[in-house]
Amino acid sequence: MGFRFRKRLKLFPGFWLNFSKSGVSASAGVPGLTWNSRGRVTAGIPGTGISYVEEIGSKPKSVRERRQAQSPRIPSTIASRYFAAFMRLQANQRGKSRGMSSVKV
Repeated sequence: MGFRFRKRLKLFPGFWLNFSKSGVSASAGVPGLTWNSRGRVTAGIPGTGISYVEEIGSKPKSVRERRQAQSPRIPSTIASRYFAAFMRLQANQRGKSRGMSSVKV
């Protein structure tokens, strides 16, 4: 489990600056509905602790997801080639056991 850091500074009614380990963001809203500069909208019932958070846009949520979004999908392409070759080999072996000389897939 990791440590978290959050601090919220109210600039004026309905507008805050948020400080966290990952950086600074701004929020604006009214009781029960808040918009965040990082693309997060929070709707809740004031005083209950019950809320719903929705990420708006296609921003990756973590460093891992950002790296995956930037890196090419070469490993999965290689894996699919090996899988296709394996399936052809299996089909050829099944064909030989049935008395066929070769089977094209």
